Amino acid sequence: MQAWLFGLGLGIAYGALCGLFKYLVLWYPLLKRPANAQKAAAAIMTRSMISMFFNVLFLFLVYYFKHSLPTEFVPTIIGAAFALALSSRLYPIKNLAAAPTGSSDNILNNNDKKEE
Repeated sequence: MQAWLFGLGLGIAYGALCGLFKYLVLWYPLLKRPANAQKAAAAIMTRSMISMFFNVLFLFLVYYFKHSLPTEFVPTIIGAAFALALSSRLYPIKNLAAAPTGSSDNILNNNDKKEE
């Protein structure tokens, strides 16, 4: 039981760090850079695909190094997958919908439309 709890904890810690890495590399730069609606939508779609690739890569690394882990493989991979899935919810993409200037405009909406 303790080996499972330690494995879950190790997996959750690894998954959380990988999720933070994904956020800092993929999503945080998009928050800082102003963009029009079409470029922002394309960037979000591209980065979502890259994010999925990173998830598979991070889980593959756990599988590849399973004989080097100080814990059992199964709880570690479960914890890592759980933390990766949870981190995508904790660092929500909907923050990208806020305009970088702090206004209530949405970068996914057409910011270039004429005022009526």
